[in-house]
Amino acid sequence: MTLQGIEELLVTGVDSRVQRLPSGLDLHYLVCDRVKSPTIILIHGNVSSSIFWQRTMLELSQDARIIAPDLPNYGFSGRRPVIASRGLSDFSDDLAAFHQALGLPPCHWLGWSMGGGILLKLADGVSGASDRAGSECLVASVWTGELANQALVSTLASGDTGDGPSSPRTVMRKVYVANPVVLTTQDEDRYVQAMLRTALGPDYYPGDSSASDNWPGYAPGGRGIANAMSGLYFNARGLLDLKSKPAILWIQGGKDQLISDRSFLDASNLGQLGVLPGWPGVAECPLEPMIEQWKGFLSAYEELGGSVSRLWLANCGHSPHLEEPDAVHAAMRKWLSE
Repeated sequence: MTLQGIEELLVTGVDSRVQRLPSGLDLHYLVCDRVKSPTIILIHGNVSSSIFWQRTMLELSQDARIIAPDLPNYGFSGRRPVIASRGLSDFSDDLAAFHQALGLPPCHWLGWSMGGGILLKLADGVSGASDRAGSECLVASVWTGELANQALVSTLASGDTGDGPSSPRTVMRKVYVANPVVLTTQDEDRYVQAMLRTALGPDYYPGDSSASDNWPGYAPGGRGIANAMSGLYFNARGLLDLKSKPAILWIQGGKDQLISDRSFLDASNLGQLGVLPGWPGVAECPLEPMIEQWKGFLSAYEELGGSVSRLWLANCGHSPHLEEPDAVHAAMRKWLSE
């Protein structure tokens, strides 16, 4: 299958393929398969695609076979509506089917941002796929988040490749990374094109919403990706009950603006900052301490017999694999050897 536009986004050494799932959905993926075992499957986040993984793929291609799919509704994969009430399990089902279609043994999985949340659902058995996870690496992984950047949605819809205040390029420079100097011009152009291939609308990103009598006047709807990640639907605590727990490597940046105790995805934080008017105060609408929640979850996971390794990168933003690749790759190699 020829995919128009993919060749100009690929770096040398990375191949592009398509796998049709039993559902009829075509899943595009990138692969470096000089080494056949072990296998690492890399899962991207929201408003991105497998293109963001290419440097990581090349770096680790001497250590493992590396596969990076485009999730449905992203990149060059097919489109299908997201049922928010399944809390990302739509995607974990797709990954289970993808894994089976390729005939792969249990793999190491690495998920970035939303991709980490999807892997949590894959591992907790919701997709009937707990035997597919050898171990999991969670990079700036989502805890919960329900707010969408409507200005970004507009610039995505218009195909904006410039550097205006809400353009994909500016959001990447200011939100995806803490220091945009780490992005080469060529890679930045690739990443912008990848962001622009995000499916938009009520069934995709951001999704729909419902009216609420409570501040800020709206609540998650039943469709779309932002709602699927909301605390109303997304819950990964089923991992704590697993008898056989996959080993977890947790990588997090200290300057991450999205996965943070003061996240820009948190309505209460935006209310306290005055961005959303009418915030009733911390007693009624407390901030969501995402990092503290992650730390508590991982500690509970260890207490119940799970293995957890941690890499805290104090000066890193939301994309550790782009910002501090040497530290991330070293941690991943140690993770693979354990």
